[in-house]
Amino acid sequence: MGLGNRMFKAAAWLYGLRLVTSILGLVSFVILARLLVPSDFGLVSIAMLIIGALEVFTRSGLQHSVVQKTEVSRPELYAIWSFDVVRGVLLGVIMFLSAPYIGAFMNSPGSVPVIRVMSVIPLLLFLPNIDMTLIWKELETKKMFCVEAAGLVTSVVVGISFALLYRNVWALVASVLTNHLVRVLASYLVSPSCPRFVWDWSVVKYHLGYGRQIMINGIGYYLFTNLDGWFVGKVMGESALGFYRKAYTLGNLPATELANVLARVSFPSFSKLKDDRQRLGCAFLRVQQMLALVMMPISAMLFFFAAPLVHVLLGEKWMPMIPAFQILVLWGSLRAQRAAAGSALRAVGRPVLEAYTIFAKLALLVVLLWPARHYGIAGVAGVVLFAALLEFPVLMWLSARQLDIAPVAIYRPMILPSIVAACAAGTSFLLSHGSSEIMRLFWGVFGTTMGYLAVMIAVECLFHPDQFTDVRRTWQLAYIKLGVLLKHREREIVDEE
Repeated sequence: MGLGNRMFKAAAWLYGLRLVTSILGLVSFVILARLLVPSDFGLVSIAMLIIGALEVFTRSGLQHSVVQKTEVSRPELYAIWSFDVVRGVLLGVIMFLSAPYIGAFMNSPGSVPVIRVMSVIPLLLFLPNIDMTLIWKELETKKMFCVEAAGLVTSVVVGISFALLYRNVWALVASVLTNHLVRVLASYLVSPSCPRFVWDWSVVKYHLGYGRQIMINGIGYYLFTNLDGWFVGKVMGESALGFYRKAYTLGNLPATELANVLARVSFPSFSKLKDDRQRLGCAFLRVQQMLALVMMPISAMLFFFAAPLVHVLLGEKWMPMIPAFQILVLWGSLRAQRAAAGSALRAVGRPVLEAYTIFAKLALLVVLLWPARHYGIAGVAGVVLFAALLEFPVLMWLSARQLDIAPVAIYRPMILPSIVAACAAGTSFLLSHGSSEIMRLFWGVFGTTMGYLAVMIAVECLFHPDQFTDVRRTWQLAYIKLGVLLKHREREIVDEE
């Protein structure tokens, strides 16, 4: 099977995983939001911010180095796994001991026990079988699907059960811990080999050469995507942080799902093409086209129909987050489109170029956050969007230079889907005026989808015959796979008779 087909097949499995994740996550999101209060989510957000900070500021990038390198021996894998496990233990101890100081800094004494209980998570992040990195490298997405789906399903069940019984923050803590623990156990079930503890600093040092660039990128990206959360929690309080993180999560949900799938499929695929810039450039443009086709209508629908969506799903108490939610939806669409550029730059061994743009927009964020506080969480979200808008064209230009493609070619696939999606969602919004909240939400989903598809199919037929090439290719692969399964089943029935 060619690399293109493998990439599409892997993407199909991961999109299936993200679909399951989105549905279950949304169900859990809605139920927990109705059973708990914003301050509960704020307490857990503080703990998760700490975990993210500890992980990213000590990130080794060793697993990315394994994927980028052509061949890696089993002793090398064991040495990398051992180093990360030791790092996880140390980070957990640091998190446990620093909990009182973090609670005092954030003016949140209630977060101290939450942080201490969740201090086991850094270790759980690095305990999974090192073979999961090889599974990622070889795009064995069925196994990735099983591991992540197992963790998600059990965490949703545990989280909702605890919320129904106790109605407090510990339901969220139990859900997060269960997810990580089950994923560790599942990683050893899908792969027969078991890693051994091997301490070899020479191997770790070699891979850190590439991993150091990933660490720099990770620090910048973490700061940009979490500095706003730290600021809101410190200056505006736990409840404001709960509102902001929910707006952030819901507004970025489509972008997060697409970016996760894209990063996990495109990076190993692009790495295999790193010595052929022409093929790599073509693959990059195809990914950008598919992202625009899928992301634009979702973002337009969420932006125009934010009020009925929040009211119907989360309830009246979450309505103050709507302005911030709408702004973060726009940022999410940019975030999804830039994800492919990051994967391409890592594949060609130049992740440092992405780091330059990340730290530049981080500096802008630092300057503008304090005056933005006067406008509440919507002001903070606006600063995030403004910085991203300035960074996006610079990153696209750097990517185009590395891939030997014209910068204008990157934007071309985004123009038509953006215009059509905005028109479809805007028209549906006007037609739904005066309807009930549920009917308006129905107009948002059905009207935007049907209007977008009708116009895009018309354009496909009349003016631009290759607009849906990749979508059609994905459908054909799924259809062929289904046909093979049906024929196999018919043969089994005939044999039984």
